[in-house]
Amino acid sequence: SIDWEQYISLVKAGIDTHDVVISEGLFAFNKPELDQLYDRRLVVFIDKKTFLERKATDTRWGPVPPMWYQEHIWEAHQRLGKCSSTDAIRIDGRKPFKAAELIQQLGIE
Repeated sequence: SIDWEQYISLVKAGIDTHDVVISEGLFAFNKPELDQLYDRRLVVFIDKKTFLERKATDTRWGPVPPMWYQEHIWEAHQRLGKCSSTDAIRIDGRKPFKAAELIQQLGIE
C-alpha cells in the first residue's frame, strides 16, 4: 500500500528545495497528479529473465526468494509499472548504462 497524499507532498517538497528529484518505483507513473509534476521521465525496461536473475539476489526471504513473491512483483510491474508519456527516455535495463550518459540525454548540467 502507499500513502499517495504523502508521496505527492514529498515530491512537491523536493521540487521546491532541490534541482533534481528522483521519484522511482512501481508506482512512479501511476497517478496523474504525480506524473504531471515531472519535467523528465526515464523508463528502464527489463525482461522477465533479467528480473528473475536480479530478484534472486534479494535475501530478505532467505537464500532464495519464494517464487510466489517473484511472480507477484513481476505481474504487478506488468500491470502498474507503465509510463504512457511519449517523451520518456527509454532505457534497456538488460545492459549496463552510465549515469553520465543519462544526464547528458536529459540535458542536465
